[in-house]
Amino acid sequence: MQDLRFALRAFRRTPGTSSLVVITLAVAIAAATIIASTIDMVWRFIPTERTDGLVFVASTDPRPEQSQSGVAGGLARTGVSIPDLVDWTERTSSFQEFAGVTFQSAIMTGADAPSRISTARATDNLPRVWGIAPQLGRAFEAGDAAPGAPRVVLLSHDFWQRQFSGGRDVAGRSMTIDGQPHTIVGVLPAPTGRGMFKAIDVMVPLVLDRERERRDDRRLYVTGVLKPGVAREQAEADLARVARQLQSDYPRTNARNGVVVRPMLEMLGANIAAVLLLLSSVAFMVVCIACANVASIILAQVATRRRELAVRAAMGAGRWRQIRQFMVESLVTASIAGAAGLFLAGWGLAVIRFASEGIDGFSDMGLNGRVLAVSLALTLLAPLGFALLPAIRMSSPDMEELRQGTRGAETRRGRWLRESLVVPQVALALVLMMQVAFIGRVTWRLHNMDRGFDSEQVLTFRMNLTEAAYPDGAATQRFYTSALERIRSVPGVAGAAATNRLPVTDRQIAAPFVIQGKPVPPSDAQPQAAQVAISAGYLQTLKIPLLQGRGFVEADYNNAPPVALVSREAARQYWPGQNPIGQRIAFTDRQNEWLEVVGIADDVRNTGPDLAVTPQIYVPGSWRSERAAAFVVRSATTDPVQLAPAIRAEIARLDKTQPIYDVRSMRRLFVEDLGGTYLFTGMLGVFAIVALLLAAAGVYGLISFSVSQRAREIGVRMALGAEPRSILGMVIVRGSVPLTLGLFLGSAGAAALVSVTASALQQVDVRDPLAYLAVAVPLALVTFVATYIPARRATQVDPLVALRAE
Repeated sequence: MQDLRFALRAFRRTPGTSSLVVITLAVAIAAATIIASTIDMVWRFIPTERTDGLVFVASTDPRPEQSQSGVAGGLARTGVSIPDLVDWTERTSSFQEFAGVTFQSAIMTGADAPSRISTARATDNLPRVWGIAPQLGRAFEAGDAAPGAPRVVLLSHDFWQRQFSGGRDVAGRSMTIDGQPHTIVGVLPAPTGRGMFKAIDVMVPLVLDRERERRDDRRLYVTGVLKPGVAREQAEADLARVARQLQSDYPRTNARNGVVVRPMLEMLGANIAAVLLLLSSVAFMVVCIACANVASIILAQVATRRRELAVRAAMGAGRWRQIRQFMVESLVTASIAGAAGLFLAGWGLAVIRFASEGIDGFSDMGLNGRVLAVSLALTLLAPLGFALLPAIRMSSPDMEELRQGTRGAETRRGRWLRESLVVPQVALALVLMMQVAFIGRVTWRLHNMDRGFDSEQVLTFRMNLTEAAYPDGAATQRFYTSALERIRSVPGVAGAAATNRLPVTDRQIAAPFVIQGKPVPPSDAQPQAAQVAISAGYLQTLKIPLLQGRGFVEADYNNAPPVALVSREAARQYWPGQNPIGQRIAFTDRQNEWLEVVGIADDVRNTGPDLAVTPQIYVPGSWRSERAAAFVVRSATTDPVQLAPAIRAEIARLDKTQPIYDVRSMRRLFVEDLGGTYLFTGMLGVFAIVALLLAAAGVYGLISFSVSQRAREIGVRMALGAEPRSILGMVIVRGSVPLTLGLFLGSAGAAALVSVTASALQQVDVRDPLAYLAVAVPLALVTFVATYIPARRATQVDPLVALRAE
């Protein structure tokens, strides 16, 4: 208790220095706490309460355009089709069972007006496999997913509260989904409504019907339960054997598809481990920089406290007693900094939640028990990082201090220790800034890439017609034709069209095709292109240039001979040095239906924004007649969202049971698609700035203290005729030694770490000169200011004042 009271008095005795230490540590603890909350959010993004024996299983494909969940080892990882999943279950010997889920939307009727709800269609065993126990009612049972079984549904907690006011009698009630009655059997617990399940309203059983589903429709996220004693590598080898069998049995759809078995966390992406490692490294670097900065500040106090410590030693205080007292002082400071850091972290997380509206996961970030435990641990361990070295240094004072009084200057050993603490600050700041610069350049390129069309003043929305109301392709086509006519009649609409997939945001699936007159290659070498069904006016609405030939006209949708458009990339790959117009192609799933190529359109990014342009083939929407459609509407005004109410009213007049949903401008759509990337890059950028400022503060403090300690020497030099310019150079050269060493070590560390980052995040270009420039300019500017200001002050030392003080 005596040590604690003395520590509090010492804190109050030097309010300026104590406040500086608290602020430095608080900023570092806040940054580390925010990063801990981000990592916790990622770990809990998959709402499973079970971890033992669970693995993520995905199909692989060598074509990047197929990727839905990242690229690893040169192979794009896709979802899994229902037929493949059924075959895996029957043929593998390493898994107890598989569970799969896919996300769709549906129309709920029976209320005041039809509404669009989000659904998770899951295998009946998924709640049990993932350890999800309903808070009300029961989970799915084995027979719930059998063909022809009574339809049942689980409600999410939020949907239960919103739609049924949290009524406890909800189990057994009925609700109509896509025109079919479903019996409510339970309510999912509130903690399940996070991460990938945050936006879902209901969960319905997924019928695993191998005969009715397409084998190349790979949209399931699949997890597997390993049998006891089976290693993940062993299970992957077993499943690869099954994949090779399917390649042989179904060459048209599976010729290029393998399989990969990975840890559950990689369901979020192949690079997720690298992202978590990068975040952990950032937190470590920021905390280390702050601790080195604080240790440097404390060492600067050695000269002012050496007499005090010498007196305490002369009065019998042993070395351990001195160290204990100093560590208690540091723990008090760290505790105050920890409380301040939690306040800053809470404020920072509130800003992130505000900025992340509509971005999955980030809105769930907060100061939960796990994050608070990390912050508390940092607070308790911080004194070991910043106070142990000064404590050992100060615990053995020289008795000569009693004779010298206050005239003793900082010793050479003390000066060396302070300079050595600046080196890691500069090195770590450089490493962190280099990482952020490269990731920032990737984000900048993604944001400013040429997508191949004009997204300004374009409204997008979706519709999904029910099978009960529109049982065949003809009825579907009539509805969408009428809908487009009504939309085009709305005042302010400059153009409107429909498609089965929006560019960039909807991941396209390549389909194999054959070219008439050319030899049919093996299944694993067939031409492939994304197949996109569009209405007339689609190219004009999005202002996609038509390079050659003609586009689709109304006659192409009315029983005319089938036609197609190919993209420039498709023409380059599959008709090199030739004109594809007039050529005929047929997709392998409809081999007897030949389409004549009538035009070449410019390339459009029909895959993710981080992937390359891929071949694309446009077909008339009537040729596919899918019930789900996305609309693009070009506005004659600046804000296309203003057209939404009038369009919704026109659709309601056509069919009041069919709502429109996902109503957004295309510009907003792209921002949301990259929203997580923007936020992640922004967070890293803030932490890099913090690290740079802390390192600059360390350089500034080192040189400022050196100037104050050498005031007598500088005064003598100036009294003997030294020019201010020589004094300035002397101080800068002295301060540049640790700075140069830090930059050298930081450059080596940054080069090594950037190479690792580039291998994990394939979009990183280590040769990007702007990334290096983005680091060099601010680092040079800040360190120059931190060095020049105290050096300049040294030239203003009055020789008489300095000598009189002695």
